[in-house]
Formats: sequence, C-alpha cells, structure tokens
Amino acid sequence: MNEQNQVNSESDRIFPTSAESKPKTQAQKKQHKYTPKKQSLVISEIVTQRSASIMHLLGYGFLILSLFDFMQIIFPPEFKNPIWEFQAIGQLVERVPIPLLGLLFIFYRNSGELITKKQIYLLRVLSWLSLLIGIFYLLIIPLGIGNTFRINRANNSQINNQIIQQQQQLEQLQSQVENATEAQLQNFLASLNQQGTTPQIDNTKDFKQQLLTQLNNNQTQIKKQGENTRKNQQLNLMKNSVKWNLGALVSSFLFIWLWHLTRWVRVRNYE
Repeated sequence: MNEQNQVNSESDRIFPTSAESKPKTQAQKKQHKYTPKKQSLVISEIVTQRSASIMHLLGYGFLILSLFDFMQIIFPPEFKNPIWEFQAIGQLVERVPIPLLGLLFIFYRNSGELITKKQIYLLRVLSWLSLLIGIFYLLIIPLGIGNTFRINRANNSQINNQIIQQQQQLEQLQSQVENATEAQLQNFLASLNQQGTTPQIDNTKDFKQQLLTQLNNNQTQIKKQGENTRKNQQLNLMKNSVKWNLGALVSSFLFIWLWHLTRWVRVRNYE
C-alpha cells in the first residue's frame, strides 16, 4: 500500500492533473497584457441638433453684421458722383462672402429636423431676399461699367488741365528769361540761392540759353510724367472695374441660385 501511494505521488509530480497544471489559453494570456483604452466620443442626436443651432445663430449674426456694413457703405449717399458709386460697388462686392455664409448657415438643415412655423416664415423671407439681392448685384453691373468710363474721362481731363497749367507757368517763366536783363538775372539767381549770395555772370547769353534749355526739358518731363500718371490711373481703374463687375456678376448668380435651391421652403404646405 505504501508502495502504491509512493508511485501515485511520483506520477502526479511527473504528470500533473490539477487545474493549475493546465496550459493557459491565448485569450487568458492576452487578458494580462490588455489595458483598457479610453472610449471614443460618440456624437448623439442632441449634439447634432445643438451644432446645427450654433450654425443658425452664426448665420443670423453674419446677416446682421452685413446689414451694418451695408448701412456704413450707403450712408450718406452721394448719387451722381461716379467715384463714390464706383467705390461703393467695390465695397459691396468685396463684402459678399459674409452674407452668403450667413444664408448658408441659416438654410442648412438636417434630415428629419423639425422647423417651426415662425422659422418657416423667416426662411421664406430670407429666400426671397436672396433673389432681390441677386437682382440688385445684377443691376449695378451697368452702373459700374458706366462709372468706369466717366471716371476715366474725369481723370484724363484733370491730368490735361494740370499739364496745361504747368506748361503755361513754364512758358511765362521762359518769356521772362528771354526778356530779362543782366541785373534781372542777377536778382533771379539771388532769389534761388538759399544763402543770398549772387554769383558773377561772365556771359549772359550762355546763362539764358542754359535756363531756356532747362525750361524746355522741364516741359518735356511734365508731359512724360502726365502720360505715366494717365497710364497708371487707367490700369488701376480697369483692374478694379473688371474685378468688381465680374464679382458683381458672380455674386448675382450665387444669390439667385441660392434662391432657386431654397425652393423647398417656399412651395411646401406647412400649415
């Protein structure tokens, strides 16, 4: 009996049969190495609704700010002033993105979203307002083109008047130099000298010729400067005209297309 027990204990040591001796499964091994990670945030329906409410609030805020800009540009009005009208058109075109974003945020709706009657009426007003704004931007294009030619003519007239006035002054000075005596030339040089000392003139004719040559060069320089100024003004005017008139055309299309896309709020019966 003792020998049998000794054999059994020896066999248990060599071939263990307890639960502790069973090999661990792969899942059990991973369980010790696994550390729970933080769960990702799942956006619920209420979060989506609040996010949409934020967009709508920003949209109305953008429209109000756009209204402030419009009032600041238009008032005080200076109609029949081509420069004011041209600059006002440019400012209105450059501020178009703000009201467009505002309308985009306001009309953005989720599937299955509930819209109240007051919101429906307000959306209808904004939809028709987008059409009116689109027509307004379409109508200011001929005004912008016409003001471009009017401003160009006014600039040319102003430059021509300045050139004529400066040339007349030079011609008067040239006439004075041609008829000036030696004493008058001495007085003239004294007036030009900051220290008041009068230089001696050895040859009056040569000095007159130098003055006349300088005056002729000044006349040529005035003409060149006038032409350069004319070209620069015409170039800047045409660049602004093309930019603002094309911008008005694109703005008109966007507002009218927005009105077309918001047809759903105008035709359905929500009563």
